[in-house]
Amino acid sequence: MHTMASTLLAPGSTEPLVLPIGPADASITESFASSTASVSEDFSSIPVATAGKWIHQLVRHQRLSLGFIQSSRSDDEDDDEEDDVTDQTSASQQKQGNDEEDFVNITGDFKDQDHYAMLGLGDVRWEASQSQIKKSYRKMVLKHHPDKKGELSPEEAKKAAEYFSRIQQAFELLSDPKKRTLYDSVDDVDDDIPPKCKDPKTFYHTFGPVMKRNSKWLRQKPVPSLGDDATDIETVESYYKFWYSATSWREFGFDDEYDPNTAECREERRWMMKQNKAERKRKKKAENVRMQKLIDHCYASDPRIQREKIRVRVERERRRLEREEAKKKAEEERLQKIKEEEEAKQRAIQEEKDQRKKEVEAAKRARRAITKACKLAGIYNPEAPLSDSRAAEEGHLTQSQMEKFRTFTNDEMYEMAKTPPEELKEKILSALQAIEDAKAAKAKAKEGAAVEMKPWSEEEQKLLEDAIKAVPASDAKRWTKIAALVPGRKKKECIARIKECTAKVQAAKATTKPPAAWTALEEQVLTKAASKVFPPGTQNDRWQQIAEYLKIHAKTGWIRPRKQIISKVQDLKRIGSTLQKQNQVDAFQQFEKGKSRSKARPDEMTPSS
Repeated sequence: MHTMASTLLAPGSTEPLVLPIGPADASITESFASSTASVSEDFSSIPVATAGKWIHQLVRHQRLSLGFIQSSRSDDEDDDEEDDVTDQTSASQQKQGNDEEDFVNITGDFKDQDHYAMLGLGDVRWEASQSQIKKSYRKMVLKHHPDKKGELSPEEAKKAAEYFSRIQQAFELLSDPKKRTLYDSVDDVDDDIPPKCKDPKTFYHTFGPVMKRNSKWLRQKPVPSLGDDATDIETVESYYKFWYSATSWREFGFDDEYDPNTAECREERRWMMKQNKAERKRKKKAENVRMQKLIDHCYASDPRIQREKIRVRVERERRRLEREEAKKKAEEERLQKIKEEEEAKQRAIQEEKDQRKKEVEAAKRARRAITKACKLAGIYNPEAPLSDSRAAEEGHLTQSQMEKFRTFTNDEMYEMAKTPPEELKEKILSALQAIEDAKAAKAKAKEGAAVEMKPWSEEEQKLLEDAIKAVPASDAKRWTKIAALVPGRKKKECIARIKECTAKVQAAKATTKPPAAWTALEEQVLTKAASKVFPPGTQNDRWQQIAEYLKIHAKTGWIRPRKQIISKVQDLKRIGSTLQKQNQVDAFQQFEKGKSRSKARPDEMTPSS
């Protein structure tokens, strides 16, 4: 129920925590929580703290501190002030005097009489106003004043005076707001609390009169009605909100144990007042608990609240099912979409495969057509192709020439296959010659471009090498930046120069190929380089550094490739491991032999003399 909420501060934070104010027992608290979560859409957006056992105790304590127990805070403050009072200053003495004057206590022989009945207000009682009390008092004075009785015997005069004195005592008590509060707190009281109703039909008859009877203690007026079964849920919530936030004016000083007027000294009087206040505080706290229990029982038994709880539970379940259904539907749609995308992808792949297959088959058919045409023309036999020298002698096409047909399109091959047999060879040779001429022209153009490139000076070569080192290979515009660092050279020239240098290096390496067998000195230098000079973790291309170190210190005219060096290092590791294990086995066997020799045999032992 969103209207019944209490705001707490989180430890170490200024942000409020909105907690449901519910009854003390778990089942009633659940009803509060369920009602709170669904009555208002606005409240549903407010975060609600998890309600554990200690949270309920904390909220209940705060509710008691803010609600019915609020009326007794003044007593607590007075107690604290009295504890700090001393007789050292006149200001503290004046404060103590004021506290004593404010303390109200009802004593006397007429304490237990029916004061409202003495003034003729027995049917109105605590609802009587001050004007009604004054009017009734004047009426009773005119009627029962001893002077209005005429001639009376001494005994009758004594009774009349006593009766009139009782009327005066009643008026004096009811005219004093503090004394009247004490008297009304114990006048015509029924503090019974009905148990929780399990039958909704008896709820209104059970709790209606009880709640109305206890509404007399509330400071807030007017008190709303409990209503009936047709009352809307908003009004019901407002009713319980009013009761949970109300405060009580009821006091418990009418039956004080000690009478300060009978004290023999000031200290004794103060002690009596302190004892009376402590007892009043205890009774006030018990009254707050009683009122809280009454409201809790009423709330837990209210059939309208129970129906609302059921409605909220059903609504929450409906929303949960809708969320699950929507989630399930979204998941199905997502899976269906993935499936469709996968199927479309597979279809595209299959279509591409089919298309490639069709193209391959079409190319095969075109080559078979041209091969058949060549066979009919007598210039090529696919079953027994001739060698290049013999085919040239007999005027036939060679196998390599027939392979060049792969560079023709299918239409060109079909068109060529339609050529008459006597003209086929000449047409094929002219087409193949055109291909060779195109390749030669392209190579010549490339060679001409290389020849046209002006030679590189030593200074330009050095600038190019420095630029290669300065610009990282990961740079997207690497060659543009390299060309910018070499004045007078374009990007294509720089790339061509690098390729040329790389080709020269590779050619130089090819001329000095290392032998397959490793020399003993190479193995010794490699072991030192791989384990000590360039151990694992060495930066800047460890294996290249080992290869250069091996060439220098082993005094070879070649540089071993990376793969050979890695393979040899692994072989040396395996051999070293095997030798180490064998040495350990030999050492252990030698130890066992020495141990057996050191043992004395019984037949070799001689008795001592």
